[in-house]
Amino acid sequence: MIQYVPHGYGCKAMNLGFCRALLRRRRNFQFWTMFHEVAYPLEAGQAWRHAALAHANRAMARWMARSSRQIFVSIPAWIPLLESCLGYSFNSSDDPDRLPVPVWLPVPANTPEQISVSESSAVRSSLGLTPETLICGHFGTYGAHIAPLLPPVIIDLAEKFASLHFMFMGQGSDHWARGFLAGHPRLSSRVHAAGRLAPSSLAAHISACNLLLQPYPDGVSCRRGSIMAGLALGRAIVTNTGPLSEPLWTGGMVALAPQPSEIFSLAARLLADPLARQTLGEQARQYYQRHFSRACLVRTLTGLAHRPQSVAPVTA
Repeated sequence: MIQYVPHGYGCKAMNLGFCRALLRRRRNFQFWTMFHEVAYPLEAGQAWRHAALAHANRAMARWMARSSRQIFVSIPAWIPLLESCLGYSFNSSDDPDRLPVPVWLPVPANTPEQISVSESSAVRSSLGLTPETLICGHFGTYGAHIAPLLPPVIIDLAEKFASLHFMFMGQGSDHWARGFLAGHPRLSSRVHAAGRLAPSSLAAHISACNLLLQPYPDGVSCRRGSIMAGLALGRAIVTNTGPLSEPLWTGGMVALAPQPSEIFSLAARLLADPLARQTLGEQARQYYQRHFSRACLVRTLTGLAHRPQSVAPVTA
């Protein structure tokens, strides 16, 4: 099973040779492909380098799809994009390769799905914080698209809740926190950056938070491992919808803002209401176990593995 993102195989995200080689060898090397992402955006007026990358990625996705015995997507929004790469619909009788209809396969948390109370309490103790201290957390990689969404809500929450602390977790969190505190030194005693952590330690830090702030410029979706980690551990989460969000996020397992700029009001309301945080966290845990857990993933893959499938002829 190939875990596919176009930038995951070198050549500056344009490894056409790799994808073409799989297409040629598909009869002797049968595999499934999981599309975590499909292709760089193709937009009118973009720089020629970006357009070249977008076209190369679409050729790569086309060859990967045509080579695969089964296709999976991390979010349903990738299916129309794959169809545009192929030039036809998966459900169309005009499909020349009789490709299998993609299966939506949400990505489970890559951290422990359970953590003990003593482990999360130890995190608070290491920071000198009592069990009553409120902690707002964020887990991510602090990239150029998400990191700028954090300061406005952090600053507003810090002003509204004088004793509120903030925990930043994940690769790049320590560097980002230093940059943030350079502009807001008065918050230095209330900001904690954990940096990159082992999975069990990361889960303990997430569990130590009362609330997670998880804004996304394209909206929350099932391809975001950062949201799954919080859901699995039953944390109350504030996030936002967007063009890549699936309808399921309106189901009540997260506090859902229409856009990142409106996260503050939802976060403030939850920080002031312990019962609402507890209820939201429990709903998050239950939904994760029913739909996103590793056990759900195994059931889906096992069922497909035992389903008879034929390999259709294919052309490049």
